[in-house]
Amino acid sequence: MNVSNIIMSSYWGREVKHKYITQGSKALAVIFPGKNYSADRSLLDYAAKAAREHNCDVLLLEYGYQSARVDFKREEMSIIIEECKAVIASLPDYKRFLFISKSMGAVIAGRIAEELEIQKKTSHLYITPLPEAVPLIQR
Repeated sequence: MNVSNIIMSSYWGREVKHKYITQGSKALAVIFPGKNYSADRSLLDYAAKAAREHNCDVLLLEYGYQSARVDFKREEMSIIIEECKAVIASLPDYKRFLFISKSMGAVIAGRIAEELEIQKKTSHLYITPLPEAVPLIQR
């Protein structure tokens, strides 16, 4: 198992560190945190551990506003989506994806699966999704 950080600049003027754990898998579990719920908190940390135990590589995302320690503004959602897409697109090609998302992360995960056109090879685990995630879940 190899643990590294993918460091990228962010709209919020801070470098963002996304934790990337590889073990040679063809499946990637991507952890999408909630608005005020980071990827290292218990629900998402447990889900990431379970994915690793089932031989998935794991990407734990951090949003730029979280790194900058500023409040999230709804109109900045598209920026978060673009930054997360850039991280996922920078990785090797995976045959399967598991998107594990909490609240606001469900909206981000659903949009990314559509925009990267990987819906057919992506499974989702939605934890407390927001109402605006429901149309994405239905699709």
